[in-house]
Amino acid sequence: MEKKSAIIIEKIPGLGMEIVGEKNYMDLRCLYRAEDGSCMKFSYHSYDPSGPFQNLPDINIIKIELFQNSDKLEEYVLEFDDPR
Repeated sequence: MEKKSAIIIEKIPGLGMEIVGEKNYMDLRCLYRAEDGSCMKFSYHSYDPSGPFQNLPDINIIKIELFQNSDKLEEYVLEFDDPR
């Protein structure tokens, strides 16, 4: 499955999640709160690791955290490079 960051930025906010802060193609933070006190935090961050005289693909990091009240229950992190 090919991973494309543009899909993340376009689709995630439409899933009933509240956008926290600024939404752009390099950074997205969302929050979903349920009535039972649980919540899910979603974050996406992309950065260019290239240095002088380099042309490397962007690195993308997705992080999902699940909480019950203020206790973190689970955390999932996925890192991938943009397709060339």
